Order: sequence, then structure tokens, then C-alpha cells
Amino acid sequence: MNILKQPDVQYLSSSRTIEKIDITDYLKTSICFVYNYEGYHFRLFESEIALNSFFQQNKEPQFEFYSERELDEFLTNQYQIF
Repeated sequence: MNILKQPDVQYLSSSRTIEKIDITDYLKTSICFVYNYEGYHFRLFESEIALNSFFQQNKEPQFEFYSERELDEFLTNQYQIF
């Protein structure tokens, strides 16, 4: 089970944010980014480079979610830190 912390949120508009998420398992820590589009479409980026590629080149991430609960459950229980 992973432990999640949200040290930073950037507001692009009132309904669009980029959340920085620290994910920790028992031995390792990783950082990922979540683009929250109007509270119902969440894109998960495993690096800042991937996030920038999305905004500059429209390159879609590997993981997309359509509820915050689905995203949280994935990050907590299924996300593997490498």
C-alpha cells in the first residue's frame, strides 16, 4: 500500500489544476503529477517531462481516470514505484 502526499497544487484556472503527488511505499519514494480537468477527468504523469509533453505536443499519458476515487485507489493500491 502506498502513502500519498500532495505538497503542491498549481491552479491553471478555477477548474483546472496540476497536483504534485509524493508516493511512498515501504522502501522508495516517487513523484508524479496529476492534471485535474474540471474535477472529472484526471491524467497521471510519471514525470515533469511527460507533463510538459502533454501541454506542448498533446502527448497523452499512459493513465487516465474519470473519478478522483478511481485515481486515488490506483495510486494507493496499484501504482508501482520503480
